Amino acid sequence: LERQARGMLEFMMDETLDESFSSADVFERAQRIDRVAKLLAEENDPVVRSMAKSYADQLAGRLDLVRSAEAFRALERSVKASLRTAQQMEKPAKGPAQARVSSRAPGSTERTAIVGALIDYPGLLDDPEISSHLDLLEGPAVLVVSALRRCSFVAPPSEKTLDSQAFLAQIPETLRSFASARLAAPEIDTEKEARETLTNNLTKLRKLALAREHQAILRETHKVEGDWERGLDLAREAQERIRRIQGIKGQSSE
Repeated sequence: LERQARGMLEFMMDETLDESFSSADVFERAQRIDRVAKLLAEENDPVVRSMAKSYADQLAGRLDLVRSAEAFRALERSVKASLRTAQQMEKPAKGPAQARVSSRAPGSTERTAIVGALIDYPGLLDDPEISSHLDLLEGPAVLVVSALRRCSFVAPPSEKTLDSQAFLAQIPETLRSFASARLAAPEIDTEKEARETLTNNLTKLRKLALAREHQAILRETHKVEGDWERGLDLAREAQERIRRIQGIKGQSSE
């Protein structure tokens, strides 16, 4: 059970501090650092926490090219210093509308980008690499994608076309102005760019879903602390749930 708990923590940290960390903006880097710090702080087993901390230092050293026993803390300080600078630069221009945007629920920005890209290029709904991960969507985004599927048809010469009027009639009223604007003036120039937008934002949603799942698993594990058999059952269930989020099918834990 201890080995599985450590493996799950290391997996989550791998997902959070992967190669895309360096190319992310300072706000996303700060969110990722906070996520790892929270994972470490919420681990009750001191042995697992110590091993996970060493692994976080290893990952941070790879990203920040700093090899030390406190590489993660050094990376954390560096990112937070950059974040403070960026926040200070943003303050003069920040108005009420921007403040509302910053308080959006996690994943809302990614869901908006995904929906917009699909409105611009509904044909990408037929791309297996995209459609197989759309179950990561939730809330109104699910309704929009369902309406896109119902209202899309193939027109000569074999091009996916959207019945705009039927589509707008089937989505929530609160989303119609956004959808109408995208239909009138698509924001993405090429299908390749739309596919990249979808792939990047679906990856971000997957990481958010994994982080949420990990928090739920930690809560469940703490409730059955001391019950060895139930703990093993939870670990197996957790592995299966994580596989589903990753889109890995047809595998079972042993």
